Amino acid sequence: MASRPNKGLGFSTDKILIYILYSIIFLAFLQHIKVFIGFAILVALLAAPCYWLRWYKKNKKYS
Repeated sequence: MASRPNKGLGFSTDKILIYILYSIIFLAFLQHIKVFIGFAILVALLAAPCYWLRWYKKNKKYS
């Protein structure tokens, strides 16, 4: 399924399509990373006070 290279551009249309496809996948991946990092920060912010309170109560008991 190799297409002839375009004389003007110097590389085949297949390569252009593959490049576009990879760009879309890469952008989607970046968006995923942003969402994942945002979610992780949110979870950390929600979990931190609970852990801190537990740790504080435990230390208060011993002091």
